Amino acid sequence: MRGALIALFVLLLLSAAVATSAVLVRDYNQLAIERSDIQERWSQLEADMKRRARDIRSGPPSLLLVRDAVLNAKGKREEMEANNHLDDLVGAEMADATQKIDTDRSEYNEAIQKYNTDLKLFPKNVTASLFRFQRDDEYFR
Repeated sequence: MRGALIALFVLLLLSAAVATSAVLVRDYNQLAIERSDIQERWSQLEADMKRRARDIRSGPPSLLLVRDAVLNAKGKREEMEANNHLDDLVGAEMADATQKIDTDRSEYNEAIQKYNTDLKLFPKNVTASLFRFQRDDEYFR
């Protein structure tokens, strides 16, 4: 009888370990996919911002300075700020390119929001903590 109880206890422990491992793997993979999605969406957004900036060939000096700031930006924050200034200057003249950037920006921000939300939810928050997934606060306003 005692041997059967020990065997049952070991079986329960093994089952719990397998289930926990499955949850950790699932959640890790989901968070990694979401982080990758953020990077892919940023790449698309960045490409569209630079494409629009390269399409500006002439204009007042202030426009060309902002254009160069977009093309030579170092890091996301600097590029976002330069692009926001460019948005203010080009207005409706480049409506299609600006609309594409607005769509990309929205998708990028949504990807960050989903990822950050998942980092807070149980049991993904446990997985995130174990594997050191960090919040991404580089929203593009």
